[in-house]
Amino acid sequence: LVLESQAGTPGLTGTLEAWNWTLAAYDIVDVSAASFNNDTVVTASLSSGIADYVQVATGAVRTRVGWRKTGLTLNFPWEVRVDQVVWISE
Repeated sequence: LVLESQAGTPGLTGTLEAWNWTLAAYDIVDVSAASFNNDTVVTASLSSGIADYVQVATGAVRTRVGWRKTGLTLNFPWEVRVDQVVWISE
């Protein structure tokens, strides 16, 4: 699972989650400081393997990304730019 993004303000932490169809809940796959004014690529490996994250009947996948304040922020509202979220099966 790959996320490319950047934040327009410092002091934010990003969370990347993947829907686990077996458990019917989101699993947190990465938590990291948001990159201020620089594109950053976060690559997260799915711990239990890809099978739990793909719906058998349809092949659907779900991802949820979010940011929260964890430090001093310079402006409000915050601005976060997401270039892409990509699922890669290896």
